[in-house]
Amino acid sequence: MSRSGVGRIRGSALAGVLLIALCLRPAITSVGPVLGEIATDLRLGSVAQGVLGSIPLLCFAAASALVHALTARTGHRRAVTIALAGIAVAIGIRSLAVPGALWLGTVLIGLSIAIGNVVVSGIVKREFAARVSLATGIYSAVMGIAASLASGLSEPLSSALGGWRPGLAVWAVPTLVALAAWLMTSRRMDAAASAPVPVPVPPAPTPWRSVLAWQVTGFFGLQSLSFYLMVTWLPTIAISQGMDAAAAGWLLFWFQVVGVIAGPVAAGWADRLGDQGLLCAATGALMALGALGALALPGLVWVWVTLAGASAGASFALALALPPLRTRTPAETVRLSGMAQSIGYLIAAVGPIAAGWLAAATHWGVVVAAVAALAVVQAVLGLRAGRASLT
Repeated sequence: MSRSGVGRIRGSALAGVLLIALCLRPAITSVGPVLGEIATDLRLGSVAQGVLGSIPLLCFAAASALVHALTARTGHRRAVTIALAGIAVAIGIRSLAVPGALWLGTVLIGLSIAIGNVVVSGIVKREFAARVSLATGIYSAVMGIAASLASGLSEPLSSALGGWRPGLAVWAVPTLVALAAWLMTSRRMDAAASAPVPVPVPPAPTPWRSVLAWQVTGFFGLQSLSFYLMVTWLPTIAISQGMDAAAAGWLLFWFQVVGVIAGPVAAGWADRLGDQGLLCAATGALMALGALGALALPGLVWVWVTLAGASAGASFALALALPPLRTRTPAETVRLSGMAQSIGYLIAAVGPIAAGWLAAATHWGVVVAAVAALAVVQAVLGLRAGRASLT
């Protein structure tokens, strides 16, 4: 094959992965800015609002480990098609002025995104075997940018379109555009897969019996917990320390921006290393340092949030890269990714709720100290999960 042909194949594969990335967070992150309007309209209390925010993560936990069964029947391409179509339809259902539509649509959004979350790891393994970490870093950065844009545009769109229902429904449009582009791009990806006769691979042991798989899962879970805890409670913690609400909002924005930058940087380093253990451990150490620094010198909160954001972005990119790095085949990657995301997002869903309870029982300083302690555990697990071995 010619050099230009290789370039085209890589370009179509990367385009396909990025199309998926663009659609996996806006349906979720567009809700927060208009949650108050939703609560007023539907008379939702604080508990119901919290449950609404946790539903997607609980769906990730419930469905991720089962995605490998779907891909075994449909293949990666059709599984992504199902995910993107499901997201678009679910966004429409969620916006209907019908009793229960908000809850049903939110559940379907979570289940559809869970498919995309897991399947993309198998696609990265198949298409970017030599540059898994870098491809994952770019993918995670695009996902972060899309999530941030959805957060920023959600309230203005709702105001311009006449309410939260059309404001949220509009996010089905870019998803449908991405679906159409995926159907074309993925055909080129399939045509580029040039092995006419696949080489049989002996079946691998289930990842649920692998110590390394549990270490990968633990790393994924703890970095997810830290991220969602920060996204949920960072402004509240900052306000409790005397920061005004507007500045606290910008602090959260900065936390996410730093993460978007840090993800591809860490992933680029990971591709140059045979063993990613120290790099994974460093992300946990950064979060611990940020949390302890915030306790010791709260006046330097922007510095500590910068460290925490770098940790969150880098650890997320590495957590996504570990399943393809620690497995032999795309099928094994989907199984390990499903396991890691199933347990990991369950931890992430419970974390913010537990943090709120702990803060109410004690104070926010205890929560920040707990983040530091969990980050140390994350560093230890990262050191083990990142070692150069296979499940």
